[in-house]
Amino acid sequence: MKRTTITIWTVVLVCCLATGTLWSKPKKGKNGSENSPSDKSDGDDDGLPSDKRLLAIYKEFIVETLKVAREYEKNKDVDGARTCYEQILKLVPNQATAKKALEDIEGKELSAKEKRFNVNANESWQDTGVEVIDGKPISITAEGTQFWTFKMSQQIGPKGMQIPEELKEFNLGELIGAIFKEGTDPKEVKPFSVGEEATFVAEQSGRLYLRMYDMIDPKDNSGRMNVLIRGTFEKVK
Repeated sequence: MKRTTITIWTVVLVCCLATGTLWSKPKKGKNGSENSPSDKSDGDDDGLPSDKRLLAIYKEFIVETLKVAREYEKNKDVDGARTCYEQILKLVPNQATAKKALEDIEGKELSAKEKRFNVNANESWQDTGVEVIDGKPISITAEGTQFWTFKMSQQIGPKGMQIPEELKEFNLGELIGAIFKEGTDPKEVKPFSVGEEATFVAEQSGRLYLRMYDMIDPKDNSGRMNVLIRGTFEKVK
């Protein structure tokens, strides 16, 4: 069964949702007033509709989509299986089987590979040798209790020094990261906070770089930070 099957089912469900109010009659509330079709009732805590015909379509979609997901998993197509589970959860956010399966996939991807790297405080952006993959999870953790020394020396006059806007974005001396795509100007790269730990899904493929946040001159800093990088990625070096 192809992935287009999921799209077709999704379109059918959207159409059903749009016309669902025509299928069901308003129900009387406890105070005798009529409830709107969107009102929650007993049995729809999982996000399932109360109308039996619409409920049947929901259930058929879930059953068939779970079958497709298992076929993808059997064929080692993790991305295909993930798409199936995500589509189910878009429709029914608390669907237990899809929720658990998606958590298992994300857990396996987050522990697929690991690499340790030393970030020097007195250097600018440092290449970790990790090539992150678009849509795959990455975790960066500073191991143990560590400290490095941040210094900032600047010759100034009686007016003092105005704090640049870019220095207000992160804590001075903080561990930060960035994803560099080949051919991209480093000035156009958007850094992100790591701190003690950061877990995220990569929004683009590229090389992972780390550094201490000192955008003036890092050469007078000292020490280093040992980090553990885990997730689904390519090791370049």
